[in-house]
Amino acid sequence: AEGLGCPRSEAVKGGESDGVFASQKFEKGWMFWREDKGGIVYVFYDDGRWELFPDRYQQGQDDSIGCDPPNGSEKPVCGFAMVWRDNLGGCREAVAAIGWGEEEEGNIGAVVQEFERGIVLMLDPEGSSELYLLRFPPGSDATSGTWTR
Repeated sequence: AEGLGCPRSEAVKGGESDGVFASQKFEKGWMFWREDKGGIVYVFYDDGRWELFPDRYQQGQDDSIGCDPPNGSEKPVCGFAMVWRDNLGGCREAVAAIGWGEEEEGNIGAVVQEFERGIVLMLDPEGSSELYLLRFPPGSDATSGTWTR
């Protein structure tokens, strides 16, 4: 991938049934979870920005978000709920930033490869193979940047 630099690690791969990756589509973006690296959540906004947050959710922990979604929408659960509530601002700010879920969270097959200045993410490698390039500024902490498909 042009401009991303050299690979920083081996590619991480997982099938839909492995439970290594999960995603959820929202009205104004989507979230992607990786089990490796201690569990992390990427938030992709429709305007081309992305942010990374640690997944602080522990099994059995309260993942309530403090409000109910409108009919036909899905609320985030588990780690996505905690990021939506705690990092994106909860009911008012999160709805403005990314919206309500358009589908339930679910496991997904993916391949992730980290580079010096970005990340390559391939969703559904056995099917439609959607490819995403995540870029971050050189020397940054690699927790936010821009993305293209």
